[in-house]
Amino acid sequence: MREEPNIWNATEDLRGTAATLIRDHHKHLIPAHIEYLWRRKARPIGGRFTLGSAKLATEKDLALAGRSIHFIITVAADFWKRAPEGKQVALLDHELSHCGFDYEGNPVLYAHDAEEFASVIRRHGVWREDLQPFVNAAKQLALQFDAEPKENLTDERAAQKLEMVA
Repeated sequence: MREEPNIWNATEDLRGTAATLIRDHHKHLIPAHIEYLWRRKARPIGGRFTLGSAKLATEKDLALAGRSIHFIITVAADFWKRAPEGKQVALLDHELSHCGFDYEGNPVLYAHDAEEFASVIRRHGVWREDLQPFVNAAKQLALQFDAEPKENLTDERAAQKLEMVA
């Protein structure tokens, strides 16, 4: 019996969602060559499930693809199949937010806007200046897991990061 592949090319629904997000929120990625892949299941890393990932394409990736690629975005197929559309969009928006270009036009990956433990914030408050934009965005949202994102946020990039940890 042949085992199903763990990674394969993404389908048109994911690619279409990505194209809409790029057009509406990530215009800097219009010239980017992005490959989208499915991973069969979300991977547990550090006690959490990784629903998606973004990476810079390596020379090996370019050789295998036979064409120019800047970024590779991988999404957990098991999550995508069961998640409502809003969460699918949020995950893909999150992964696209990692992708960009430097001033010389080289592809780069951006880190998350905030890296902190909730328990540390509960104990010590907003103790680092770089956490403030994240806190400001959080105040503008209903902080329920199923809350729908609000429109016209003043810090759109921070709001995108709130949707999903991936």
